[in-house]
Amino acid sequence: MAGIGDTVWLFDSNNRQYTDDEGKPTKGGPWWPAHWTPYTITGETRVSWILNRRGGKIRKKQEDVRIESPCWSEEEVQHRFWCQRNAWAIYNEVARCADIDTLMKIADLVGYKGNR
Repeated sequence: MAGIGDTVWLFDSNNRQYTDDEGKPTKGGPWWPAHWTPYTITGETRVSWILNRRGGKIRKKQEDVRIESPCWSEEEVQHRFWCQRNAWAIYNEVARCADIDTLMKIADLVGYKGNR
């Protein structure tokens, strides 16, 4: 998957930009994709990748994928941006849904194993 010399993008909430990629001012806070900072893998231990930043290392094995887990390509950053931008609206639509067939399909898609 990854190796020395590869690039990994990490989410840095301190890296703030208040314009989008086209230079337009953002609404309601910093431009989310700009939080992602690329680093180069410069070494490794048995369990971690060492990065080209002071004290920087990340675990080789990620237990689960979250919105701020490391990204391994710019395309993956863009996919996370889509999720970050749309997840709440999708959640609201699901919360308003009263059709059992639709909700059961969604439950299957997300792996929900609750009451059936």
